[in-house]
Amino acid sequence: MISLARWRDTALAEKVCQGRSSKLPRRESFRAASREAKRSSIPQIIRFCGRTTSGNPYYTGDVEGRDFEEVEHTADSALRIRGANLEQLFCNAAVGMMQLAGIESLAGPTRKRRIELQASDSESLLVAWLEELLYVIEMEEVSFTKFDLTVEDNTSLTAKVQEAPIGNIKRHIKAVTYHDLKIAQVEGGLEVTVVFDV
Repeated sequence: MISLARWRDTALAEKVCQGRSSKLPRRESFRAASREAKRSSIPQIIRFCGRTTSGNPYYTGDVEGRDFEEVEHTADSALRIRGANLEQLFCNAAVGMMQLAGIESLAGPTRKRRIELQASDSESLLVAWLEELLYVIEMEEVSFTKFDLTVEDNTSLTAKVQEAPIGNIKRHIKAVTYHDLKIAQVEGGLEVTVVFDV
C-alpha cells in the first residue's frame, strides 16, 4: 500500500483547462535548461487538483487518509483510486500513476499543455486520459505538476496541465489496461481500480 506522506507538503495546482492534446514538439531550450536544473529534493506533485463546482479547490491528499493506494495483482500493478466526482477521480488517477512510476521532477522551467479527449463512456475516457499522459511522459520526458479538468456527460474531458522536466523514472509503465475496469459509486464519491502493464 502506498503512503501519501511524501506528497502532502508539495506544490499547489493552478486552475487550468481545455483543448486537444497538442503533441508539442520537443523544445531544445526547455530540454537544455532541464539538464542544467538542480533536482528538487521533493518531487513536484500537486496538492490541490482542480476545483469543486463552487469554485473552491479540493484537496487530493486526504480521502479517509488517502485517495489512491496500490493493491495486489497477480501479474501487473494496480491502483485503487477514489474521488468525490469524476474530475477528482481522474486527477487522483494521474497523480497515482506518476507515483506508481516513481517519477521525480526537476526544479526547472515549466510549460502548459491543453488537452481535450472524448470517449464512449467514463471508463474509456479514464483510460484515454491516463494513456495520453503516459505518452507525453515517455515521449517528451516531462511530468505533470498541476491539473485542472472538467468531465462532461461522462464522455468528454477538457484539461490544461503544467509540465516540468523529469529527473528520474523508477518504473516504466507500458500501458493502461481495461482489466476489470469499472467506475463504481461508493459512500463519499466514486472508486475505480486501474491495472497497469509494467
